[in-house]
Amino acid sequence: MKRLCFKKNMLFIEHPNPTVQEILNEKFQEMKSAQPSESIFLNHETSAQFLFNFNRVFFIKKDYDGRKKNHNANQELLLKSFDEFLKNTDLWLILWERNSNMNFDEELKDKPNWSGNTNKVLVLFLFYVQMIHMIIVPHEYHKSENTTILVLFRNAMESFKESTNYFPKQNESSWLKMYPALIWKSLEHWILRSARNEIREIAIGERKNVHPNFKVFFNAVFRASHKNLNVQLMNGLKYN
Repeated sequence: MKRLCFKKNMLFIEHPNPTVQEILNEKFQEMKSAQPSESIFLNHETSAQFLFNFNRVFFIKKDYDGRKKNHNANQELLLKSFDEFLKNTDLWLILWERNSNMNFDEELKDKPNWSGNTNKVLVLFLFYVQMIHMIIVPHEYHKSENTTILVLFRNAMESFKESTNYFPKQNESSWLKMYPALIWKSLEHWILRSARNEIREIAIGERKNVHPNFKVFFNAVFRASHKNLNVQLMNGLKYN
């Protein structure tokens, strides 16, 4: 697997509310896709309305209890997806070192207190960085994919290392619940510091921080894609 690919036929999101699940999966199928790969993408012209409508799906239940149940289900399913994804932490790092020609041990040599939990947040962070980078189309495509990934990850790593200075010190058991907040704190720093203009325009616009609709959408894409991509990862590395 050379890079992440988010094809329509590979995206399926689960939700305990069958109506929410059905509409979310319809939203994925309605998205514009690049030919011939059928990979979904967002552009600046249509993204704001699409992200707004996507987020509104979770408000199908008009009563407060119904909305709260949808929100709680999203958080629980996201944490479950993170836990499943992180079983292949080492394999994802191997893939990204191959694709970017980076040495993560070398990159992190100035962080002697780096913990296993921070490493897991890093793996999720890099996945989100590449996911966002792949789905939000640039105005001009780079000629060298290897150079693009190298520059992308190097800039992302610098942002992540700066973000970890503000990570709280918590017990092992509490880290998983903190992953969403830590990942998005790091992503926001990356977007503001070094992401492409198109990403900043869609994620933040005239705000000072990442829009909640942006977070909801990319969390949903992660949940809808991580199982298939994990299988591709394991099969790809097995034969290489």
